[in-house]
Amino acid sequence: MTDGNTIRSVAKAMELLQLLSDAGEAMTLSAISERAGLPKSTVFGLLTTMRDYDVITQHADGKYALGLRLFEYGCRASAFWNISSLARPYLEHLAEATGASAMLSTYENGHIVALDQAEGRDSFASSPRRGRGCRCTAPRRARSSLPA
Repeated sequence: MTDGNTIRSVAKAMELLQLLSDAGEAMTLSAISERAGLPKSTVFGLLTTMRDYDVITQHADGKYALGLRLFEYGCRASAFWNISSLARPYLEHLAEATGASAMLSTYENGHIVALDQAEGRDSFASSPRRGRGCRCTAPRRARSSLPA
């Protein structure tokens, strides 16, 4: 994934972010160093720099985790794309291929909420509208089968 224009220290920092993300929990310096296959001094320097920018946080027990700045960046990034417009061609293809409605939905506050929908030739007129909760739909049935 690297080429002649890659800055190695930035690449290592990105690898540490990925490692912490994959771990799903806070990690010690030793554990990060071991998993990354990098010297502790290198890992410490990278983590300290990222901590200074709030990309990494260090808990009272000394363990490191992803910082809130990453959440902030993610929220800002979402403003640059519209999931409905990205999914629309796929929804239309599914509706055409199956004859049924194809729905893009999300789970929010205990409810399935329709974001977009393409009607198929055999669609029922009672399909949920965008932004409304879905009652007896495939997304709701799928959600009910997931662990709480």
